[in-house]
Amino acid sequence: SAIALITLGMAATEADAQFYIVKDGKVIVHSDADGDLLDYISFEKPSATVTFDSNDGSAVDPQVVPYNTTVTKPTDPERAGYKFSGWYKGEKVFNFSLPINGDITLKAKWKDASAGGAYTTPDAVDLGLSVNWASFNIGATKPEEYGDYFAWGEIEPKEEYSWSTYKWVKEDGYNWSDIYKYTAADNQEYTNWYEYDVVNKSFTFVGDNKTELDDEDDVATKLLGNDWQMPTYEQQLELRNNCYWVWTDSYKDESVKGYIVYKAKDDADKGKRNGTPAATYDVTDAHIFLPAAGCRSGAGLYNAGSSGDYWSRSLGTGDSDYARYLNFYSGYVDTGYYNRDYGYSVRAVQRKN
Repeated sequence: SAIALITLGMAATEADAQFYIVKDGKVIVHSDADGDLLDYISFEKPSATVTFDSNDGSAVDPQVVPYNTTVTKPTDPERAGYKFSGWYKGEKVFNFSLPINGDITLKAKWKDASAGGAYTTPDAVDLGLSVNWASFNIGATKPEEYGDYFAWGEIEPKEEYSWSTYKWVKEDGYNWSDIYKYTAADNQEYTNWYEYDVVNKSFTFVGDNKTELDDEDDVATKLLGNDWQMPTYEQQLELRNNCYWVWTDSYKDESVKGYIVYKAKDDADKGKRNGTPAATYDVTDAHIFLPAAGCRSGAGLYNAGSSGDYWSRSLGTGDSDYARYLNFYSGYVDTGYYNRDYGYSVRAVQRKN
């Protein structure tokens, strides 16, 4: 875990100051301001209790954990007529990778089961690419439904999307200084990703340099099974550049706008984005439909019916604040990267055997 540097007591000058390096809740090194070792000290910090308020669901036992360790995520509670939406601390989804440094209460949130959004397994559509694409969005039950929205790396939809509710943001101060997951060293701006070692008098990068989601943070893998995953940036580019894209204002007469993405019948059609299908294409041909589901920011839904935003599995290049996504509107399809806390759609892919 991270090393914290603490100055105890009042010192007349810097030379008089004494420093304590704390690791895993224990003081392990006692030194002066120059880093010269004085002695070793070790003491234990107290335990903390994590209480689970199931909010009218089945009871969940509390857990007592040692100071500065993580709590085990319990089995999801059950509640008749509702789907479990996650454990929250206040209005924020709780991150079970955070160390516990005091007594806390986590509260369950629920979604009315009759509201739809069941995690139905989609069909796998072969578009002649390196992976098969799902026939509808995660949280939908058919292609023309928008489905659910997710922040990047989160596996549960929620009511509000912002940095203050984002899973990978530290609760006090809204930065990543104690988390470091999905932080690449190529962005030197974020000095809080570097720790100063008072003994060796040097900075060390403490991010994990991961540029692609682990399966445990991939909503497609978690909800649909190990055969499925969110597409990588390269797989989204492949979809953009090797299929025939047709914008429609009413997919299958359902008044839902978006792109029909056909398996290209010849090389000349690859990457084309025509307003109407060529005479040789219709919805009986192999295709997927990507609805213009818009995106969620804060508590609002924006641009539904005019644009679509679909997360990839890949971190943004050069800036770990951002993740890669596919963006489109009528006449335009491209990949980009944007803030990870936004609520975007997810269209899964299935690896071919």
